[in-house]
Amino acid sequence: MAQYPGELEAPGLLRDGRSVLIRPVLVSDEEAMLDFSRRLSRRTLAQRLLGPVPRFRRELLRQFVDVDYVDHLALVAFLDDHLIGTARLIRLEGTDHAEVTFTIVDEFQGLGLGTMMLERLAAAAPAIGVYVFEADVLTTNTAMLQVFTSSGYAREMTPEGYLQHVLLRIDERAGALARSEEHTSELQ
Repeated sequence: MAQYPGELEAPGLLRDGRSVLIRPVLVSDEEAMLDFSRRLSRRTLAQRLLGPVPRFRRELLRQFVDVDYVDHLALVAFLDDHLIGTARLIRLEGTDHAEVTFTIVDEFQGLGLGTMMLERLAAAAPAIGVYVFEADVLTTNTAMLQVFTSSGYAREMTPEGYLQHVLLRIDERAGALARSEEHTSELQ
């Protein structure tokens, strides 16, 4: 396991002006993760886990905090002492791709936290050799699809029935080219 990446700890500002702390997850966050899971609506759980699910069990939550910071990196967002959001990447074996997931407590959705956490993961990923993010998103989860669409990174979105498969190329060059192309098309 790699050393805790303390350089990833940084505050962030929600759209409503409240300040959050975003940092890598720690094993000691297990209780906060349990409380977090209890505050998620059934709708949010279904969107995150791509269908109806029971409440999280402690054994499953332990897997969320047991990371190596290289092939499995998770970020958490705290407002005061309350965990309000998670973002994680899990490297797809033998590649520079990683599956990414985001979960935000209902009352904090729509305040820019998903975008902020995507940016933080994208900034951290190249240092561990990850250059492409992949995600499967329910087509009804328009908020998460919008986060990916407006990210500015080169992207491919492929409909697969009730799912949208998203590929984001987060390397600096691809991101710069995508943003440049968007700005150019806006000027025309």
